[in-house]
Order: sequence, then C-alpha cells, then structure tokens
Amino acid sequence: VYVLVVFSDLTAATFAPSVNTIADAAKRSALIHTGGTVATASVIYIALALAFGFLVNTGRITLRTGSFIFVPMVFVALAVSRYAPITLPAIVAGSARGTWTIILLGYCFVASILPVWLLLQPRDYLSSFLLFACILFGGLGAIISSLMGKVSCNYPAFIGFSDLGLGPMFPAMFIVIACGAISGFHAIVASGTTAKQLPSETKGRPVVYGAMLTEALLGLIALAMIMQLHSKPEGAPTEVFSQGIGRVLAAFHIPPKLGTSFGLLAISTFLLTTLDTCTRLARYIFEELFGLRGSGWRFVSTAATLALPLAVVFVKMPDPAKPGQFLPAWQAIWPVFGATNQLLAAMALLVILVWRVHLKKSVWIIGLPMLLMMAVAGTGLVQLLLSAICSGKALVAGLSALLLAMALALLVDTIRSWNRITTALIEEELKSVELSAPRHS
Repeated sequence: VYVLVVFSDLTAATFAPSVNTIADAAKRSALIHTGGTVATASVIYIALALAFGFLVNTGRITLRTGSFIFVPMVFVALAVSRYAPITLPAIVAGSARGTWTIILLGYCFVASILPVWLLLQPRDYLSSFLLFACILFGGLGAIISSLMGKVSCNYPAFIGFSDLGLGPMFPAMFIVIACGAISGFHAIVASGTTAKQLPSETKGRPVVYGAMLTEALLGLIALAMIMQLHSKPEGAPTEVFSQGIGRVLAAFHIPPKLGTSFGLLAISTFLLTTLDTCTRLARYIFEELFGLRGSGWRFVSTAATLALPLAVVFVKMPDPAKPGQFLPAWQAIWPVFGATNQLLAAMALLVILVWRVHLKKSVWIIGLPMLLMMAVAGTGLVQLLLSAICSGKALVAGLSALLLAMALALLVDTIRSWNRITTALIEEELKSVELSAPRHS
C-alpha cells in the first residue's frame, strides 16, 4: 500500500511536474510540455501493450512478428507524443498532478483485475526493451561523453562516514542502495507474480537472479547521472535522472529535450509496471488474509486495496524541517521505507532458511545473509525510532516501534520453528537407527 501511494504520486509528477517555484516562464512551459509528452507516450504504450497481448495470445500473430511490429512503435510513440502532449485541468486537489493521481489509481484497479496475459505480461515485455535501451545507451553515453570531455565526475566520491540526513554509513549504505542489492519488495513480486509465470523451476535462477543483477546495473546508471553534478541535486528524483539521461544521450546526437523525455518515459513505465503489479499483489494478500475465494471477489478486494492509498495520497502533514510548510504524508514516513524493505528481505531469507532446515540442507549460505539483513534492518529501525522520538515525529516513531516488534516476533517464531523441525528430524533419525539395529532373540 505504501508503494502504491508513493509511486502513484511520483508517476503523476512525471506527467504533471510541479512548476510553482519556477520563476522563468520558458522553463515552466518546457517542463509542462515534457510532462505532457511523457503522459501521451505512456497512454499510447499501454494501448500498444493491450493490442500486443491480445494479438499474440489469441494466435493472430507470433511473438517474433509482434516484437518486430510493436517494439519500434513504443519508441515511435515517444517521438510522436511531442506534438500532442496531454495537459489535464486542475480538477482534483487543485492541481493537474492530483487529477493524474486519481486516473492512475483507476488504472491500477482495471489493470490488476485484467488477465495477466492481456496487460501485465505484454506491458512488462515491451517495457523491458525500454529498460535495456536506457541501460545500454545511458551507460555507453556516460562513457563516451566522459571520454569526449563533455561530462565529468564532479560529485565528491567520499564525504564522510556519516551523513546529517542519513546517519552513519552502517546501516545507511545498505538501506539507501536497497533494490540495487537486495529487496524484500522484489521477493514479494517474485513469489506473487513471477513464480506463476515461469514454465519450470529451473527458469527461476536466470530470470530472478538476472533481474536483480539488471536492477543493480540500473542503480549504477542512476548513480552515474548524479556523479555529473557538482552538488546535491534539486528537484524530484525523476527529473534529476531524466535530465542526466538527456545529457549523456547527446553523445549519440540525440537532442537533450528528446533524451530527457526518453528518460522520463523509461521511469514512468517502471513506475506504471510497479503500480498495477503492486495492486495485484496487495489484492492477493487481502484475499488470503480474509479467505476470499473465487474470481468474483477480485473486484471487492481490489477496491479495498486501493481505498487506503486513495485516502492517504492527498494528505498533507507539517514539515518538521520547515515550520509552517506542509509535505505529502508519504514523504513524512519515507525514512521508514528503506528499513522496511530490508526487513522484508530478512523475512524472505528466514522463510528460505526454515525450508532448507526442513529439507536437511546446509543453512549457512542463507543464514549468514539473513543475520546481516536482520542487523541492518534492526539497527536502522532503532536509529529511526530514537531520532523520531528526539525530533517529535510521532508517526515515524510509532511505525518504527511497530516494525521492530514485528521483527522480534518473527525472529522468535523462526527460532521456535527451527527447534521444532530439528527435534522432529532428530526423533526421525533415532527411529531409523532403532529400526536398523540388529535384533537378538
């Protein structure tokens, strides 16, 4: 649910950038035009994914033929969209961004109840080409631009072992990198949708492990976009990344505006794929928790899943750092997200650990990373709790305390499961020894 709130707001920000603080009229107009271009390209991209999924899965065309037709069309859509940017009126929450947020949540509802083969699979397939193009041309562009002297590494490589905003390097480094190394959210995705689409278990390693390696490479590309700057960047993360992509793509004689639009489209497709996948996963969890069976419940469970994001996404809270100003509620609890993600990763490793104990397999290959992740998540949550108490951030303090309690409860439950399984295995071994022992009359 938290990811839904954050990503719906970030996606809406790519379609309708905030220009209230920009005095230059030309810059405001350019930002609005770029956002509208990305919005148009995203709408066309979703329509192409639906058509691609329908034609391929109903046997009208083969996957190869469809790829040759639809993949180029995704890139053509970006070029065409520059001439027909979508600009929405400020109907919701006094901004076009609010209007887009409502539309995106509606998209999540529809996309998460459609068959996987109709939208999720073809959309992810087409977006993978955007991802690989972004990584390939972004990486090569950074290298070529550096060799040509057009960009250079300006940001300091090392500032110190502690940061005023993030705290000490441990555990901040692990929590900040997050999805670029290990991610609990991705574990949920892998078990919720990926596992259901694999033809066999043997395909799991190249798909899942390969995906995490690709994620790490994307993290390095994002880092390269920041390293070009002389100081801490201003503006939304999506803007900083896309502008960096626009600069390095100039090495291929691509106009900076088009390169920036390409970077924004790549980000928006990543966010869109996360949005409806996350809604589908939350729906699965909701149905499992309440024992809802049957396809008819998907409408109710999806609506219930999206009710909380709809209620929270427009909520503003006082900014502790800037008295008199307000910020979105999700930004107020954003510091908890990284630690929560790492805690989820530790939980996933705990489940695998218990499973390997049950199978009588070596556990240390999982146990040691699990202990590291528990230490990272636990230390991060303790630091957040103490910092929130000192600064009067009651919501962050409450969430941190709750997550710490859940982590401890899970750890205790795992130890009990370990003891129960090992006791059962020992008893089984003793029985087998007794049965195999020679009997004397």
